[in-house]
Formats: sequence, structure tokens, C-alpha cells
Amino acid sequence: MFKFSFTLNDDDYFEFAKYDFFNNPVSKKALIVQRLFIPVVCLLVVLGFVLARLELLFIIIELVIMTVISAVWIVSTKSRISKRLRKHINKMKKSGKLPYSEEITYIFNDDSFDSITPKDHSTSKYSVIERIAETEKYICFYVGAGQAHLVPLSAFADDSEKQRFLAFIQSKIAQNAQAQPA
Repeated sequence: MFKFSFTLNDDDYFEFAKYDFFNNPVSKKALIVQRLFIPVVCLLVVLGFVLARLELLFIIIELVIMTVISAVWIVSTKSRISKRLRKHINKMKKSGKLPYSEEITYIFNDDSFDSITPKDHSTSKYSVIERIAETEKYICFYVGAGQAHLVPLSAFADDSEKQRFLAFIQSKIAQNAQAQPA
């Protein structure tokens, strides 16, 4: 049995949302499209100038300007998305609908795990865990698209405790996978 009690804050949720967005296959595709949109538009503008047979100096100046705009766009994409995620979290906080509880206790037993907050107590089977991800600060137990239970790495006394816990969880997930009929 493992038991962890800790407090989460907006920064913790922001870090998870950022990790989830930048590591989600669907979001990665959207990110590529967003990064390439402005450069493609800039290329089409320059191509239009070439086809219109404008002066070579004007085309070169426009090409340089459009290249700079495209580079800035590509480089700033991650920071723009991060700002939007932060803005979304602040909006949820103002409406009182945060998707996480600030105070939480997890108890991992042999057959299930409990999630205890000041407003709720739920018990879940290990079969609800779709995957486990480890970030620089958290272990994330995904239970749905963009939904995860977070355990901060600071909740572990040392690395060996973290490794014992991960081995325990992996064994529970493997047991459930074997118990599921094919």
C-alpha cells in the first residue's frame, strides 16, 4: 500500500496541461498545422509577387520580410499556446470550475486506489488507468483523454520509493490487462 497527501495549485495543473498538449498526438498534428500556416501564406504572397513580375528588389525585400515573419511565428508558437492554456486555467478558476482539487490524498491498495479530496472520495480499479507518464515533476496516471491523476515527484522520500511505486502500479496494470478477456 502506498499513501500520498499533497497540495496542487494552478501552476501544477498548468504544467500538466502543457505536458498533455505537447505530447498528445492530435495536438502535435494541430501544432504542426498552426506552425506552418503563416509560412505557407507568406510563401504564397511572395509567389504572387513573382507571378505578377514585380521588380526583383521588391521581391527580395518581401522575401526577407516574410521569412522573418515566418521564423518569428514558428519560434513563438509554443509560447502562444502556453499563454492560451494559462488564460484558460484562469478563466476556469474565475468561474469556480477548476478540473482539479487543491488538497488530495491517494491511497493505492492491492485491488484499487482511492482519491480523497475535501469534497469527494472515489475508489477506482487499476483497469481505469490507460497509461502512465512521468514528467520532470509528476507521475501522471491517465484515465481518459486529457484526464489524469497527478502525483508530484516531491511526494516520494527518494528515488527508490518512486521506483517501487512505479513497479507496483505497472504490476497492477499488467494484472488487469491479463485478466481482461481478449
